[in-house]
Amino acid sequence: MHFDPETQAVTRYVNDPKDRYSLGGNDIWKLLLDSQGVLWIASDGGGVSIFDRDKKRFISHQFEAGRAGSINSNQVRTVFEDKSGDIWVGNYPVGINFFDRSSAPITSYARDISNPNSLSHNTVLSVQEDKDGNLWLGTDGGGLNFLNRETGDFTIFKSDPNDPTTIPGNAVLSTYIDSYGLIWTGVWGGGFASYNPADKKFTRYPYDKQRKNTERVSTSTRLNSAPVWSIREDANHDMWITTHSGGISKFDRETQLFTHYTHIEGDAESITGDLAWTTFEDSKGNFWVGTSSGLNLLNREKGSFTRFVADPTDPASLSNPSVLVVFEDSKKRLWAGTDAGLNLFNPDTKKFTSYSKKDGLIDDTIRNILEDPNGNLWLSTNNGFASFNPETKLIKNYNRVSGRLVGGFQTRSGLISRRGEVIFGGVNGLRIFKPEELAENKSVPPIALTDFKIFADSVVVDAPDGILKAAINHTESLALDYKKSMFVVGFSALNFRDSAKNKYSYKLEGFDTDWLDAGSQRTAKYTNLNAGKYVFKVKGSNNDGVWNEVGKSFTIVQLPPPWKTWWAYTLYALAVIALILWFVYSQRRKRALVEEQNRILEIKVSERTAEVREKSKDIQAMLSNIPQGLFTVQDDGKIHPEYSLYLQTIFETTDIAG
Repeated sequence: MHFDPETQAVTRYVNDPKDRYSLGGNDIWKLLLDSQGVLWIASDGGGVSIFDRDKKRFISHQFEAGRAGSINSNQVRTVFEDKSGDIWVGNYPVGINFFDRSSAPITSYARDISNPNSLSHNTVLSVQEDKDGNLWLGTDGGGLNFLNRETGDFTIFKSDPNDPTTIPGNAVLSTYIDSYGLIWTGVWGGGFASYNPADKKFTRYPYDKQRKNTERVSTSTRLNSAPVWSIREDANHDMWITTHSGGISKFDRETQLFTHYTHIEGDAESITGDLAWTTFEDSKGNFWVGTSSGLNLLNREKGSFTRFVADPTDPASLSNPSVLVVFEDSKKRLWAGTDAGLNLFNPDTKKFTSYSKKDGLIDDTIRNILEDPNGNLWLSTNNGFASFNPETKLIKNYNRVSGRLVGGFQTRSGLISRRGEVIFGGVNGLRIFKPEELAENKSVPPIALTDFKIFADSVVVDAPDGILKAAINHTESLALDYKKSMFVVGFSALNFRDSAKNKYSYKLEGFDTDWLDAGSQRTAKYTNLNAGKYVFKVKGSNNDGVWNEVGKSFTIVQLPPPWKTWWAYTLYALAVIALILWFVYSQRRKRALVEEQNRILEIKVSERTAEVREKSKDIQAMLSNIPQGLFTVQDDGKIHPEYSLYLQTIFETTDIAG
C-alpha cells in the first residue's frame, strides 16, 4: 500500500495475473528504497519488482527458464544495495543474484518462449533502423523481426515456400533500408528480396545457386550465388550484393540486370576472392570490397580491382586476409576490421597500422565498427565489445552485463541509432546503450585475503598445528616451521562489477625487491624461503582500473630448522670453545711432559758427563804412567805381562762407555 501524507489517500497495489505491469507477488518480504530513489519489492513467488513512480506501474523480474540474466528463483526474501550502488537479491531456500548497476543502461532483447511478441531467435545477424526509429532485425532461423521501439513488441516475418510474397528464407544474413524506404534482405540459400512496407509484400529476385564465371566482369539477369552476406546502395542508387561464392554483383533496379565481379585465377586485376563479406563507398567515392582473401578497391569505370592482401613478412600489410567490415570515421580515416585485428589504412603509403589483443583489445576478431558523436570507435567482437579512442589509443572493453557474459556479436550487425545509441546484434540477442550512460566504476575495492595454503592444503583455523588463530583475513602475523617450505596466499578485490577485469600486484618484503604484476591471478606462491621475518602485501584494482593502493598485509615468520636455531648455534659455539680449550690444555700438558723429560735427561747427561770426565782423568793418569805406550804385543800375539795388570784395571771399569 502507498500512503500520501498530503492527501491522506491510500493506494493498494496487488498482483493481477492478467496485467504484466502489476505487482509481481502479494507475499511481500522486503522493501528497499535505494540511493537513487528506486523502490525494490521482494516477494515470495513473485520475484523482485521495481516501482515506476512516473507511470505508477511495476516492472517485475522473474525466473525465466532458458533466459540468461533472469533471477534464479521467484522466491525472493531480501534485497540489498551495496556501497557501489549495485543490488543483491537473496532467494529462498538458496541462491543469490547480482544486479550490476553500471550495465543498467544496456538494454537487452532476447528470445522469450513465453512471449510470442518477443524476439524470434537469439542470434541477430543484421540490424537496420527506419525513419521512425524502429528496428529491422535479421535472425539466424527466426526470419525478419520488426521491433517497435515505443511498445517493445516484435512483429515476425517468416518464409512460406508456398507464398512468393514472403521473405525467401529465415536465416537473414543481411538487411538494408534504401533511399526509397524499401527493406532489402539477403538470406542464406535463398538469394535476396525487397520488402515494401506500404503493401507489406516481399519481392524476390532470381538467382543461381552457383554460377561459374570465366570473366572478371559479366552480366546476367540472375544473381550468381544463393547465400547473400550484405546489401548496400551506392550514391547512384545501384544495389551491391556480396555473395558466398560469386564475388560481388551490382543490381540495376531499372534494367533488372546484374553485373558480376568475380575472381579469375591469374588475373591480378580481378577481385581477390569470390567469398565477399562487405562493400563500402567512402566520402571520396572510392568503392571498397572486403573478402575472405583481402581488401579490394574497385575502379567502377574499368571494372578492375587494386588488391591489398595480408603478407606475413610485412607488418605494414593487412593483419589478416579476411576483411569483415570497412568503415570511414568522421575524420575521413579508413578502417578495416578483420579476423585478426583492427587496421587503419594510410592512403599516402598504402600501408596499414593494426591493433589487436596485444594493444588491449578484448578480442582480435573485429565484427563491426561504429563511431559515436565523441569520435570514439565501438568495436564488436567474438567476446563482447570495446570502445577505442583513435587519438589517445585508449581501449575499454565490455564483455559482461549484470555479471553475465555478453558473448559474441555478428558481422556488421549493428549501427548508431538516431537517438545516439550503440546497437549491436549477437548470439545472445540485441544490445542497446548510450555510450555516455556507461558510467565508470570509481569505487576503490576493498582487498581481502581469502586463503592460506601449506603446499596444496588450506590451513584451518585453530587446527592442531596452531598456524592460524583466526581467518587469514583477520591475521596479522603467523609462523611457519622449517617443514612448511611452500605456502600460497589467496586474495581478492571485492568488486563484483565484471570482476574478471580486477587486477592485482603483490610483494613479499624481505624477499621481493619490487611489486609483482599478477594480472587477474588471485594467488601468490613462495617456496624455500630462508629463515626470517617477511611481510606479504597485496593491492588490487576494480574493473575500470581504480586501485586500492593500501591493500592488505600480514607478517610471516619463517622459522629455521632445529639445527639452525640460536640455541643450536650456541651449542655449536660452546662445543667449539670446549674443543679449543681441550686442545690448548692437551698441548700445554704435552709441553710440560716434554720439558720434564728434557730436565731429567739434562740431569742424567750432566751426571754422565761428570763421570766420563772423572774416568777420563783416571785413564789419562794411567796412560801418563806408561812410559812406552799403552801396551806391547809379543811375537806370539800376546800382551806383554808387564802391562796386563794395567789393562785389566781399565776393562774392569765397565761404566766408562755407559
